[in-house]
Amino acid sequence: MSSAQTEEHRELRFRAFCLSLAEKAERFAEAEKAITRALPRGVELEMFPGVYGHAFRHLLPDVDALEEAMGCRIFRGWPICEVEDVVRMRPDLASLPDWKAWEAYISWHRCWISDRASNYIDFYNRHLKLGEVAACLSHFRLWQKAMRCDLDVCIVFEDDARPTEEGLRRFQEEVDCLTSLGVSWDLVYLHSSLYSKGEEPKLEGCNLLFAGHRKWAGAYALSRRGLQRLTSSGYENCIFPVDDFLPALHSFHPRPDVRELPCVQGLSSDFVALTFPDGSGVVEVADRGSVSKYSAVILGDLGALLGDSDDEQKAEHPRSLHEEAFFAFDIETAAAALSRHGFSVLQLPQATECFQAAEDVWRDFFAAPGEKYCGLRPGSPGLTLPLADAGYTLQSARQHFHLVMGAADYQVWPPRLEEISRPLIRELEALCLSLLRLLPGGSLMEAAWRRASEATGDASVWDAFSYFSTGDAAETSAVDLSMAAHTDPGLLTAKPLSSVAGLEVWDAASEKWISLEGKDRAVGEVVVFSADTLQRWTKGAIPSCRHRVAKPRGSEPRLSLVYEMRILHEGVDLEQSSPGPRRHGREQGELGEGYIIYISLRKVPKSPKMGLSLRRLIGASCGVRRAAASAAKDTAFAAREQGKTSYKVARIAGEAAHTFMIAAGCSTQEAASAAFRAASLAAKEGNLNHAFLGIASEAAGKAARAAGASTFEAALAAGEAAAAEAILTGSLACFVAEQAGEAAAQAAMAVGAQAEEATQAAATAAAQAARTVAQAEGTSPDDAGEMAMEAARKAEEFAAHIAPVSALLTPGEEPEPDSKEFRLQGGTGAVAADLLGFWIAGGSPWQLRPPVTAEGHRSPEGGGDPTGHFPSLTPRLLSRSADDKTEAPVEADVA
Repeated sequence: MSSAQTEEHRELRFRAFCLSLAEKAERFAEAEKAITRALPRGVELEMFPGVYGHAFRHLLPDVDALEEAMGCRIFRGWPICEVEDVVRMRPDLASLPDWKAWEAYISWHRCWISDRASNYIDFYNRHLKLGEVAACLSHFRLWQKAMRCDLDVCIVFEDDARPTEEGLRRFQEEVDCLTSLGVSWDLVYLHSSLYSKGEEPKLEGCNLLFAGHRKWAGAYALSRRGLQRLTSSGYENCIFPVDDFLPALHSFHPRPDVRELPCVQGLSSDFVALTFPDGSGVVEVADRGSVSKYSAVILGDLGALLGDSDDEQKAEHPRSLHEEAFFAFDIETAAAALSRHGFSVLQLPQATECFQAAEDVWRDFFAAPGEKYCGLRPGSPGLTLPLADAGYTLQSARQHFHLVMGAADYQVWPPRLEEISRPLIRELEALCLSLLRLLPGGSLMEAAWRRASEATGDASVWDAFSYFSTGDAAETSAVDLSMAAHTDPGLLTAKPLSSVAGLEVWDAASEKWISLEGKDRAVGEVVVFSADTLQRWTKGAIPSCRHRVAKPRGSEPRLSLVYEMRILHEGVDLEQSSPGPRRHGREQGELGEGYIIYISLRKVPKSPKMGLSLRRLIGASCGVRRAAASAAKDTAFAAREQGKTSYKVARIAGEAAHTFMIAAGCSTQEAASAAFRAASLAAKEGNLNHAFLGIASEAAGKAARAAGASTFEAALAAGEAAAAEAILTGSLACFVAEQAGEAAAQAAMAVGAQAEEATQAAATAAAQAARTVAQAEGTSPDDAGEMAMEAARKAEEFAAHIAPVSALLTPGEEPEPDSKEFRLQGGTGAVAADLLGFWIAGGSPWQLRPPVTAEGHRSPEGGGDPTGHFPSLTPRLLSRSADDKTEAPVEADVA
């Protein structure tokens, strides 16, 4: 720094705070020691004791008393668990069917990276925990303390943050730079996780970016202005997760009720948040276990899926399970029962002893008094597995211990439970694998599960539950549940039956609820039921089994031990399985056989005979698609070794796949699909998750063009490839159509189509995908047509604002939002209406003529949705000049 800057820096009052619980003395001391060591000279650290939520647990479930004792007010509307919650936010959705209203709610989150949005919707947005309220209140009180200290810059660390000395010096330099530029700022993220799609624009003159929607802020800094604004916002009177409050102040939040909260509305017009680029190394956050995540649920639930009218049926209790069609006396019969009923019960006499031993120790564990918080052992490596709820959790209806098998060696087990539980876990895993092998395509599914487990760690889970007893032995006439009806996300779930009745499963054959448990059940009886991934992989041949838990009757709590076979990355093609990416065992620069074949194809003139000979060469051993995937992966590996960028690697992978497919004499659509999948995988491996759809769509469009398709046909081929991938991964119908439309628009642009033609292609691809999925789900022709028209309209609007993938990857090259090149052609709904009329007349979308202009149609002012059913999703775009540091929203609404 220059002497002037140094002098200027001395005038600013910095102080760092570490937020930790004094009740966790060892963790408190460890954080203080580690952070103090990293602080630059002249910056002092103050340990700030947080609010200990556990001390207020005795007040539950009385939320009013809890608020009074903690001195705050909770936003009661935070959890979104049912359609009624969605309608509360958007009353205009009340006229829609429940499924459509729920899909509208999901579609609001399209502005976020898909996997993070999915986890948010399925889990984090469904509940508010006591520990989360305590954490929010802790942050607020820390802001108040910093404000009273009259600081210029307040740095906040949570106790799992580990700043680097060099990183904090860089932060001080950036603060000096902001001061010299005259930039007024409120918040700087030092460590966080990006949720919003697209690039974050760079602030001219320094190394910081304008922050997108970011969560999981383990470390951040506030200016004097930021402190004043946060402490006067009224946040303490409307507590909801601080990881949603902070980004809602400076970026688009998908929930309209959050955007309308007074504490958000009062600041969101000009709150300036900046961030270091990801991977800057300013602060590292270790996974030491989140105390708040293992606390009691105050509002909402932990993620049970929505039920339906069948859930109101009382369950039948068979006198003897052995007489039922779903009972299996051998493993082959059990596999057949899965297809008919969705579940099967069988006896494992060889495992009776380990069943009984495991039940005894887990029953003692849940009955023992005292705190049961368990996280990861100190020094555990970084893991890619979802560990958010690992360990012990106290919930309103039960106690829960959750273990992820790939992290089992690093989690903290309660005493004796590991050595006694592992034999039972091995028995249940072996049972699931034996059943899987006997199902159609079972060997391919097992291979895919093993590949994914090797690459990411075993995502299967072990859950122990203890449901609180009701104390009332009398049966009720109504259905009284501890856990609503839901399906599991994995392949198969296996659990020993409990002697206390509770588990009820939906029999797909008889269409009745069956109660499987009770005192008449024998030790060693196990139920196995199918889950969502298995249903997707078998294309619905084996239904995912809905199940629920009735409240235990009598004075005895219900113990439930459950093994779920899960997979983190679940893509598999049962017709021709392609091998997973080879991450290990290859020397630097070594190339696979697929790469050699691909290079030879590029050098040999193509002819019909070449396609025939190539098919004979690879036919019986692995199949054309598998060989093309292998060539693409090997080629991508070689490109990475040559130092090419991730974007270039993905494009090369797509080219390798389509060159292979075309040389083998495959169809245009087969070439496009292979290119889409290859480019998509390469983009994800290169950490281009925010742009993988655009990259893969470009590859598919260019593949179709190379196979001789027109620009319009190439765009449709890319849309079909994207829809097929979305269906394979189990996406909802609305997402399948949206992905098809976006892919067609991106592909059309990549192959040089005019904006008008790109709009037509996007609408056609989206409508075709929506109609196909709707018909497959048994929707009536009229409803299918309505879904198709809606999908086409939304795709038109997307195409109106589409930007090339390069704009996402190269800052400064983004097209202007109102650029004539990307303006809507023909008006909202014009092409969609033509498509619907064409289908009603019995036509096919593939017979449509090139796009026509629709004179006289105009889109609604500001874009958006003329029906009001689907909200605008695109985050506010900021228009800034070097002299103007204020935020100016630019209209760029995309449904």
